[in-house]
Amino acid sequence: MNGVLNELNENGVDIKSVIERFAGNEGLCTKFILKFVDDKSFNEAKEALNEKDFEKVLVGVHTLKGVSANLGMTDLYKECDNVVIKIRANDHEIEKDMQKIEDEYDRIVNIIKKYK
Repeated sequence: MNGVLNELNENGVDIKSVIERFAGNEGLCTKFILKFVDDKSFNEAKEALNEKDFEKVLVGVHTLKGVSANLGMTDLYKECDNVVIKIRANDHEIEKDMQKIEDEYDRIVNIIKKYK
C-alpha cells in the first residue's frame, strides 16, 4: 500500500475492501481517494443547514454517505446515515450530528491532503 492508503488504513478506513472494490487496482483506488477532497457534497450540506434547507441537507449528506461507503470511510458513513434517517423522519435537530460529520470529514480530508 502507498502512503495515503496506508495512513487511512491505520486511521480506521477500510482500505482493504476499497482495493477489492477496485479489483485490486491500488492506483485507481488512490486516484479516487485523492479526489475525495474535491467532493462538494459536505460543503453543500453544511451551507444548506445554515439556510435551514433540509431537503438540500439531505441531498448533500446522502451523497456523502454513498461516497464514504464506497471509499471505506465507515465512521463517516455511519454519521451520514444517522442524519439521513433523522431528516427523513422530519427530525431537524441535527446540528450536533452535523458536527460529528464535520469532525470525521475534516479528519479524513486532513490525512488525504498530506498526499495530494
